[in-house]
Amino acid sequence: MARSVELHVRKSLLPSDGIGMGGKQQPPAASDPVLGIYREVLPQVYGYLLSRCGSAALAEDLTSETFLAAVSASRKGTLTEVTTAWLVGVARHKMVDHWRRLEREQRSLAAAEASATDLDDPWDEWLDTEAAYAPRCAASTNRDTTMPADPLDALRLPIVPVEPRPEFAQALLGRMQSVDQSRPTTPTIRYFVGDIDTAVDFYCQHLGFEEELPPSPVFAMLYRGDLRLLLSVPGTHPGGHALSDGTLPTPGGWNRVLIQTADLDTTVESLRRAGVHFRDDQPSGVAVRQVLLEDPSGNPIELFEPAGGYHERAR
Repeated sequence: MARSVELHVRKSLLPSDGIGMGGKQQPPAASDPVLGIYREVLPQVYGYLLSRCGSAALAEDLTSETFLAAVSASRKGTLTEVTTAWLVGVARHKMVDHWRRLEREQRSLAAAEASATDLDDPWDEWLDTEAAYAPRCAASTNRDTTMPADPLDALRLPIVPVEPRPEFAQALLGRMQSVDQSRPTTPTIRYFVGDIDTAVDFYCQHLGFEEELPPSPVFAMLYRGDLRLLLSVPGTHPGGHALSDGTLPTPGGWNRVLIQTADLDTTVESLRRAGVHFRDDQPSGVAVRQVLLEDPSGNPIELFEPAGGYHERAR
């Protein structure tokens, strides 16, 4: 059958069904990039914070927040590169957030004292505090701590690495390594079909799926939003899911994919004109209106339109 669907390929081709159901497994993920440079950049991040907050305990707290936030971002897959400059930027935000929290607490205390006087701008107070603490850091950083004429230059002071306590560094590394590495699983359904090309064309043309991988003669992976649909041709080949006694899966049955539509009547009419076969095209149901159609191999698909009383889980 000639293919008329434009391919939408997100990843490179994987053998067999690509998710461990036959063929080779995907290689393990690379090491966490934050953990990879942790020992190298820890003194710079810690030194940056210590020289600006004047308290070793606070610097350790903010350093912990910085690296744990970086690891969390890395585990979510939102980082393309981890550098010293980026981590110092995270540390800066953590430090400013701390002073903002402190200022809010001071405002609350001032309000509780029923003082009608105006409060000072927190930015000036932040710079005054940093200037007061700077001399304390001179011994550990061995640099000129004179505040620049422009107050904003305080945020651009040179970074002088300072080694934190070894026990702190080791404890933080352990916390970073224990950050949950799991990721949300993808809802997945497998259908057995008689012909991959015919099935892929059907789901992409009529039901809004897109191809995740270029299909092989016996397997295809499709997506519709967050739903993953695996299409497999049964057989004795790898990924054919034959049982030990030789029994092969067959298309059909009554378990099915459910697809929500905003206008069921219009959708049904459009599919009927396209020649799609329906098991039941008379809308019915409780809290939904639903119909049942079949793919070319006889697998059922339910289309439904929510009605009054339909429950949707809050996101």
